[in-house]
Amino acid sequence: MKSFYRKKFYFISIVFFLLGNIIYGQSVYYPDRDRWEHNSPAEAGFDKVKLQEAVDFALDNEYSGDRDLRVAILESFGYEPY
Repeated sequence: MKSFYRKKFYFISIVFFLLGNIIYGQSVYYPDRDRWEHNSPAEAGFDKVKLQEAVDFALDNEYSGDRDLRVAILESFGYEPY
């Protein structure tokens, strides 16, 4: 009898979990391919100076290897024996 209630509890828990995910999934915003929302850094809550510093840092420290990771991995292990 105890296992019946346990199975029932698991079944009801899974149903509520799945229903919650379905309901939450309906509220998540995914833009169309051609229509993205555009906001200024201030509208998005960013400090314009710090954001520009972050962009400059990313550009200065960009990866210099091949952008195709298959090629980059082969090149990096190309000098390994065997």
